[in-house]
Amino acid sequence: MNGHFSHVNKRTQYERPSYAAYLKNNEPAATTQSYPCAVGSSGGKPNTGNFQRHSALSNSNASSSHPTNSAVVTFTRDPSQLQGELLTTRIIKGPKGLGFTLIGNDGSSLQDEFLQIKNVIPGGPAHRDGILQMGDILVFVNNDCVLGATQAQACQIFQSIGVGELVTLQICRGYPLLFDPKNKV
Repeated sequence: MNGHFSHVNKRTQYERPSYAAYLKNNEPAATTQSYPCAVGSSGGKPNTGNFQRHSALSNSNASSSHPTNSAVVTFTRDPSQLQGELLTTRIIKGPKGLGFTLIGNDGSSLQDEFLQIKNVIPGGPAHRDGILQMGDILVFVNNDCVLGATQAQACQIFQSIGVGELVTLQICRGYPLLFDPKNKV
């Protein structure tokens, strides 16, 4: 009977979703984690102006074309250097969190990575809000710039927010998610 449960408490290994691996496609397999919460590091305030429930913000420094799977993706800690569409949304934190998971910058890569939305949990606050999508880069959480923040720092920020509190998230859309979430390896 124990043979049927040999998979319990074991981690799945897969090729690490880093930008270098994405570009070179030869990164060795490694174990990584994604946390069902979000990010933090100090930084400036998001450009929300007269805040509306959802607002698309134009990035004057962005090129007219979004990064694509064939484009070279360059990490930056400077929100003005991001290419893509900046979106801001406000979500009320539920008893189980904000309703999405993150991938990237988990400490197993040699270089910094963006924190990206890995999954929007069906029925959760982010799913009901309808704005966040898989692959979106997390830029600001409330007034904290999270470009370059680790997943652990993100979790600390999200855990410090109380249930029922309104959370302002700014994301950048247009970058590829650097792993296939349908790959169940």
